Amino acid sequence: MTDFNRMSEPESSPNTCGPSAVERVVQVEHVNQGIATVVADPLSACKGCAQNQSCGQATLSGMKKPMRLQVRNTLQAQVGDWVVIAVPGGSLLRDLGIGYGVPLVGFLCGGLLGSVYGDSLAVILAAVGLGLGIILSRWMVASSAPSQPTMIRKTTAP
Repeated sequence: MTDFNRMSEPESSPNTCGPSAVERVVQVEHVNQGIATVVADPLSACKGCAQNQSCGQATLSGMKKPMRLQVRNTLQAQVGDWVVIAVPGGSLLRDLGIGYGVPLVGFLCGGLLGSVYGDSLAVILAAVGLGLGIILSRWMVASSAPSQPTMIRKTTAP
């Protein structure tokens, strides 16, 4: 499949998400009532990496289908057009912090609390803390404003 990877700093545009935005070149697959379905290749980041196919992520990504996202069609893109979408870097970091940090803190707090009472209880409470952290992080992500990608400009095929 075509290399969709084009991570860069956004150019000056009225639709940019800020200087720390993460950008990706995608192709418009379907347009309906102002909403565009765009397609991104899950292996695109691996093609630009020095490790290429020797890491585990490349192996796992090879099993995935292309990623499809729905984005507001602010550029009036047509089917087959190539566009750059961006996600604000701050919201991406927030979501990563919630998704990984909260379960990790729950795991550590449960383990530390349980270690006061013995090794067996430390393992059990660490697992309980991890589980509660996962539940809490899912609730936090679901209740926060979603990080929607934004179309920022049309481009040519990569």
